[in-house]
Amino acid sequence: MILKKIKKSKKCFIVAEIGNNHEGNFNYALKLIDKAKAANVDAVKFQTFIPDFFISSGYSNDRFKRYQKLALSFDEFEKLSNYCKRKKIIFFSTPLDIKSAKFLNKIQKIFKIASFDLNYFELLKVVSGFQKDLIISTGFSDINKIKKAKRIINQNLKDEKLAILHCISSYPANELNLKAINLLARSFQRNIIGYSDHSKGYDASLISVALGAKIIEKHFTLDNKFSSFRDHSLSLNPKDMKLFVSKIRLYENLLGTEIKQILNEEKINKKIAIRGVYALRDLKKNEILNYKKLYFARPSGSLTPDFLDKKIIKLRRNISKNKKIQKKDIF
Repeated sequence: MILKKIKKSKKCFIVAEIGNNHEGNFNYALKLIDKAKAANVDAVKFQTFIPDFFISSGYSNDRFKRYQKLALSFDEFEKLSNYCKRKKIIFFSTPLDIKSAKFLNKIQKIFKIASFDLNYFELLKVVSGFQKDLIISTGFSDINKIKKAKRIINQNLKDEKLAILHCISSYPANELNLKAINLLARSFQRNIIGYSDHSKGYDASLISVALGAKIIEKHFTLDNKFSSFRDHSLSLNPKDMKLFVSKIRLYENLLGTEIKQILNEEKINKKIAIRGVYALRDLKKNEILNYKKLYFARPSGSLTPDFLDKKIIKLRRNISKNKKIQKKDIF
């Protein structure tokens, strides 16, 4: 289970959203996989659809023809899946119709539902019925719509197999409302929460990592000026994607964990920085210590300034003025 591994991992799961940036060219799709692998992402994602079941030919003839050109065949997607296996990178694709979903079930271990299909309940039922890990994006949705879709999904799928991604369905997105990630985390505590980024650059994704996102999806292209197709301009090119991944890994290291403890770097400095306990004057054996007889200065010793707060402390031996007092010197 991919989501189970993500939940246990200290690292974000980074998805290069290729979508349709291959523009129907199988060889471009292979190049995109190669470049994504070189950028050290965890997975590549495509979109799989049959134009007749996705875009009505009566809606816009030009738009219908464009999607006909963008569509790869099922056979080509199977080859892409096998290619990813050889490259040791996770492949998955978003089905945009039920027939495509049933085909993808044969070649991938994890699914993604697009934001615009969160109310396509029949598709949700079919995909969740595969009993495979599922990621849903939440653009176009308020919290109630997400809950409604989740109830449909949960009829077939347990929460441990469902991830929910904050998303703004605008291209490029500018009003990002990233604090909604916190709301999703509070509202769906048993689910992995992530972010699908449609903004330009990658600042928003880096902020989402700091907010706790465990899955980051970012559009990916060979060239931002590849064509007039909208998605290229808001995607990361290979050079930027590699830098993006390295920055996320840096942020993860800087964020650490929610456990407050002395870190290894601090241990090195502790003896230098923490104060020790010193005699303000000559002190006699069996003398009771108090703050008027002591001062606290660097370097540290086996006693720290808070030792007097515990109980009555006596000296085991004489201590000269300005000498450090250690644990062995008291009882």
